[in-house]
Amino acid sequence: MPSQDQRISRVFHNPEMFLEAKCSVHPWMGAYIAVLDHQYFGVSDEAGEFEIPNLAAGEYTVEAWHEIYGTQTKTISVGEKTTMTFVFKP
Repeated sequence: MPSQDQRISRVFHNPEMFLEAKCSVHPWMGAYIAVLDHQYFGVSDEAGEFEIPNLAAGEYTVEAWHEIYGTQTKTISVGEKTTMTFVFKP
């Protein structure tokens, strides 16, 4: 654990999916880190919506991940404007 105002830097040479970082003092403080080798990702906002800008037209597989409810995958065909819905239920 770093001391106050200390910064720690790490360099990842390979893609890594969802490394978990936790605070050893405050159990509610944590993060998930994804190291990707591409620019095509999004993080949902407060309404659960996300965008992946500048995506060329074509067919893609999209994977949505939730830390409690797991992963869902869908294949979509991207045109001018494409929407999709993922529903996570307990």
